[in-house]
Amino acid sequence: SDVCSSDLVQSEDINVSIEGGIGKAKLIIPDSINARITFKEKLLTSTSMSGFVKNTKNQYLSKNFKLDKPVLDIMIYLVTGHIELVNK
Repeated sequence: SDVCSSDLVQSEDINVSIEGGIGKAKLIIPDSINARITFKEKLLTSTSMSGFVKNTKNQYLSKNFKLDKPVLDIMIYLVTGHIELVNK
């Protein structure tokens, strides 16, 4: 059977690292996931952050972020390119 994004339940912290030199990427993070996105390298990078809330200069949180729930922690190292993140 198909899994709907609203059915996803995160039970523990998850750390993800995305590294790239040149290119573009699109990530879709379901509303039910408690996500924190941090950019480590962002020289000539453009970003589109639909549905995320800016937390610090290089960090964004999913719109329903809660500190008391498990976190999907995504570190992005991208030198040149475009990254689109969607929280829906």
